[in-house]
Amino acid sequence: MVNKRAVPAAAAPAAAAPAAAPPRKMVNKRAAAATVAAAAAPTPPAAAAPPQPPTRAAPRRAVAKRGAAAAAKAASAAAAAPTAPTPPAAVAATAAPAAAPVKAVSKRGAAAKKGAAPKKGAPVAAPAVAAAVAPAAAKTFSVDPAVPGGSSKVVVGEFNAVLNQTQVDDNANKFYRIQVLRSAVGPPAFWCWTHWGRVGEDGQSKLLQSTDQDGAEREFRSKFTAKTGNKWGADPFVPKNKKYTLIEVEADEVDPKVAAALASVGAGAAARSAAAAAVEAEELETKLPLETLNLMQLMFDDGMMRDAMRALDIDVEKMPLGMLSQAQVARGYAVLEEIQELLDDGSTSRSEFARLTSAFYTVIPHSFGRRKPPLIDSAAALRAKYDMVAVLQDIEQAQSLAASAQKEKERLAALGGIVKQKVPHPLDLKAASLKATIAPLPPGDVERDVIERYFHATASRLRLLDIFRVDRAGEAARFAAHDGTGNRRLLFHGTNVAVAAAITSSGLRIMPHSGGRVGRGVYLASECDKSAGYLQCAGDGRGVMFLAEGVFGREKHITTDDSSLVAAPPGFDSVVALGQQNPPTAKDTTLMLDGKPVLVPQAKPEPTGVQSNFWQNEFLCYQESQVRLRYILVVKR
Repeated sequence: MVNKRAVPAAAAPAAAAPAAAPPRKMVNKRAAAATVAAAAAPTPPAAAAPPQPPTRAAPRRAVAKRGAAAAAKAASAAAAAPTAPTPPAAVAATAAPAAAPVKAVSKRGAAAKKGAAPKKGAPVAAPAVAAAVAPAAAKTFSVDPAVPGGSSKVVVGEFNAVLNQTQVDDNANKFYRIQVLRSAVGPPAFWCWTHWGRVGEDGQSKLLQSTDQDGAEREFRSKFTAKTGNKWGADPFVPKNKKYTLIEVEADEVDPKVAAALASVGAGAAARSAAAAAVEAEELETKLPLETLNLMQLMFDDGMMRDAMRALDIDVEKMPLGMLSQAQVARGYAVLEEIQELLDDGSTSRSEFARLTSAFYTVIPHSFGRRKPPLIDSAAALRAKYDMVAVLQDIEQAQSLAASAQKEKERLAALGGIVKQKVPHPLDLKAASLKATIAPLPPGDVERDVIERYFHATASRLRLLDIFRVDRAGEAARFAAHDGTGNRRLLFHGTNVAVAAAITSSGLRIMPHSGGRVGRGVYLASECDKSAGYLQCAGDGRGVMFLAEGVFGREKHITTDDSSLVAAPPGFDSVVALGQQNPPTAKDTTLMLDGKPVLVPQAKPEPTGVQSNFWQNEFLCYQESQVRLRYILVVKR
């Protein structure tokens, strides 16, 4: 699905608005990759055309339905037209029903269900409120930041297209964006906006004013077809050779109750955004301890996440935080799977690697400046891109958590109506979005003392700032499946600070395309220095590490790499890669966690005498349920 579309926030009355089509299911990822890759392939000479691979299904996407477009037009007219303020009595009569979520109906339905007729004697102004409230379950798109005077303009309905094209051999790496815009305030005015250039650069742009919305939409459709070879709204979108590919981006959802409450204070308020209401709301003092407040600021810092994306060669100006959808990320994975097949088959075809590399950079836009996009033609290059896409996924998840916190703030703010509403502190809402209990361990706490000794004995390049106990919702119940298994250890896990929020929310996961020297599993280490090798910090040098309890049961010990492992060998519960050094287990201490003894190293590493390819011990669990987050550590390089 592309642009995750729905009827815009300001739309026609409920009685006239068509029902939104139900969401489509994601299709086979490899089929999606094949169509994108086909678009990226250079056209071979006719005489030397290679045999074509079997045709695969194109990726499905959500499209702009004609009904939705009609609703968008009505919405623009309604928003632009002056309306009389609605009496409070009318608000009470109309706002509440409109706040109910709109149910999706079958596409075969001729039209949406019509709203109930006004009761006899209802105030004349009531229909105007219904018009403002009706499109409550809408999604909207942000105006391109490059638009002149963009703060006074809004995107019309679903008319938002983000396009990209990469051709490795031609050193082409281009973006193209098209939007239909209307004035948010003042007399109605409409424009078709186009913005194009090399990814990573400002590019060129044109803001073409139209006499009406129809004219702006016609210009949009014409540009879209010229650049992609597809008609706007065609389902499925079919990538074309030497043309741009449509990138699926996230829309901003508008909460039904927010829309209703904003409309309830009169026609002027109907044009205000929920975000504006939230800004005007009075924020309560945070209820978080100072240490936890600082942790939330670190985990959800937009600047830190942008830096992380830049480090991945993502153009954060053209592809801002939270804009790239999970479905689009899945298409990136699908192309990488195609490259994996080439490598597994021992292919040396540069043209095939170039074709698929172009396809990957097309669906996951990268910024290389004027450098030629590098080929993904080796196991190391492929692994780096798998890891990159995994980080993108987690950043997107963190942004979703932050967005849900913001929506909750907007919802609460809007409910205040004309009275300034008191809302929770934004970081309190973000902390709540993690669905985890996080508490700082005070100095002198027994657990803190044990952890500090563990850290200082095995860390040589980091400073410990804070320690938090963490309890993820539902994780204890999942972990209980291993109550009958012993051999529990508290071990380190290092990561990118940009994905700390996602891990805190979802736990340590085994990603479908993950891997390493000991296969596909959850990797833990008995030495902080080992996990610190995977640590990526914020600009101020602060990073986040985790201490997790692992249930290892009967361990299979190895001394050589085995990247093929996806489960513990028969008769074993885990795999341990024995290192040439390790903290002596005779000096371990025991913490009682939920009534179970958990071993914690307390001494500096010593030579083990083991002849091994591994320098330090690595502990592998191949079931996510075998691992439970116990502590969050904030460290500094």
